[in-house]
Amino acid sequence: MKKIIMSLVAMLSVQAMAESPLWNCAMEFEAKGEGLQLILGKYEVTGTGTLDCYGLNGQELSVPIKITMDSQPVNLRVAFGELYAKGVSAEIALFANSPEDLLGEYLAVRAEAAIIGGVGAFVATHAKFPALVLHVGLEFTHGFGVNLGIERMKIEVAN
Repeated sequence: MKKIIMSLVAMLSVQAMAESPLWNCAMEFEAKGEGLQLILGKYEVTGTGTLDCYGLNGQELSVPIKITMDSQPVNLRVAFGELYAKGVSAEIALFANSPEDLLGEYLAVRAEAAIIGGVGAFVATHAKFPALVLHVGLEFTHGFGVNLGIERMKIEVAN
């Protein structure tokens, strides 16, 4: 019985991959973070950017996006100061039928710091059936501050 179920899951997965177009997507963004959170508190990052996607069949799509990153008032996070970031991220998506599957809420782990200038990186993931998406990002920062911990990241279409 277990072998039959596993065979069905494998067959459906292969079929889903064959029916969905393959996209290569990247995100560019500029953001500002400010606040104070030493496990308790509030630190929020907001910004805008572009989600650029290229399909294997030659399609191109560029979507203006809004990014918000924050956390609960009590969270495993040390963040303080005011940071400005400019960065890029690449997406690894399984079973994504369209670039819209990359929008939504993510759980992210972020580390960034700056004293005048600095760098940062983040990894974020979300599952929006049927897609499983992983963002890996790198950013250059300036300002003064630190943002290290777990946060919620929301990517949505900009108005």
